[in-house]
Amino acid sequence: ASATSSPSHLSLFYLFSVASMSSSSSSQPKPLRIGIIGFGPFAQFLAKTMMKQGHFIRVTSRSDYSELCANLGILFFRDMGAFLESDNEVVMISTSILSLSRVVESIPFNCLKRPTLFVEA
Repeated sequence: ASATSSPSHLSLFYLFSVASMSSSSSSQPKPLRIGIIGFGPFAQFLAKTMMKQGHFIRVTSRSDYSELCANLGILFFRDMGAFLESDNEVVMISTSILSLSRVVESIPFNCLKRPTLFVEA
């Protein structure tokens, strides 16, 4: 990486900031509906950070994080299909590197209601 490149996490937040800008003259970014697949410590950190930025977060995970999500004000989905039908604009996949391909292969993309940006975190 060159000395002028930014860390990938900064690029990710820049992406959300740029993607959520409205076309109006207001400089306030439009909140995004962001879904997160997997909710380990890093995903929890990202969710809290993005919520502070005003974004709406939805989560699905093979582990039951429903109580934690309820305490944080996050919608939790046990069912991947229902999660994808919840109209996310961005979906972050935040699983272990070992399970990433299995998770991607199991995503029922036909449940998406709109074109959706998928990113791996």
